[in-house]
Amino acid sequence: MAVDDSDLADLLAFVNDKKTKREVRTQAVEILEGLAGSAEGAHRLKSNCSAVLSTLLRCLCDEDQTVARGVLSACVNLSQDPTFTQQMLQLRVISRAMDMLKENNCQHPQLLVMLLNNLTTSEEGSSELLQLGHDKLQGLNMAVLLKRFVVSGMMWDPAHPRDDYVHVGAILTNVTRLRAGRALLLQPGRGLLQVLAGQLKAPDLVRRQGAACALRNCCLAAEEDSTLDLICSDEPTVRALLDPLNGKPARGAEDAGVREALAECVMVLAGTERGRKALWAVKAPEIIKKGYELEEHPGVCRALEHAAALFLEHGIVDSDNSPQADVATA
Repeated sequence: MAVDDSDLADLLAFVNDKKTKREVRTQAVEILEGLAGSAEGAHRLKSNCSAVLSTLLRCLCDEDQTVARGVLSACVNLSQDPTFTQQMLQLRVISRAMDMLKENNCQHPQLLVMLLNNLTTSEEGSSELLQLGHDKLQGLNMAVLLKRFVVSGMMWDPAHPRDDYVHVGAILTNVTRLRAGRALLLQPGRGLLQVLAGQLKAPDLVRRQGAACALRNCCLAAEEDSTLDLICSDEPTVRALLDPLNGKPARGAEDAGVREALAECVMVLAGTERGRKALWAVKAPEIIKKGYELEEHPGVCRALEHAAALFLEHGIVDSDNSPQADVATA
């Protein structure tokens, strides 16, 4: 639908005015939602970014749930565009979304979490969600999200598979790119690493991917963050990293990305003396060898080969127990 400046102004006016007939107002919201959901439409809305966001954000908690859901869906789509993302961050949309979640005054929490995921793809967004610079509040937002992530996973029912907080997994991937985000998960005595590792067996792929990538971020930076010993001393978590690599992947190709992230965790740990000891304690060389024999994903195979080479280099295993790539012979 072609929309000029006059049409857009009318649409925004209809959405803003709660006295407008419901059918007219909801149709205006549907048009805005449709525009936000296409590249061409989002580009058209970008020329009036401030006015569009002002209207959408004003209606996030609208009493009419059709309106509230429509404007929130539009925000999710627009938050994929850097121009809108930057404007939303300036308008403190992350704080507003978290307030709505904490106060339970939104009937569409899944969309709010998706919005938070999009906004935290930038370092600025992740920093805001982590509340960096606010000592008394730092980590509170993530504590709320983690709790709901875990609880919603425990309550998952295949007969009613809706999971409002599944995309918290992707948020965890985003925030653990920052040292403060990793530190939050690795607080001594909190057991959050094991909680995250437990999500590797979740029924939903988005949960498994989020957990695996967050764990990878923690492992990749473990030496730099001085958290290597903390990770390696957590035997249940080390076992959980290896479990999907044991040659019996229940979900096959679907979980290739998950296995690749975990194989990279193992590879990084195998590159350190402390990590090799922790992996040896849970029979990692044997697990890697069995898993490698059945693995077909090239990224997973490369990481397992590298890990095995590190074990071999440091005398942890002999060549007979190390996975080898096939070599074509004439």
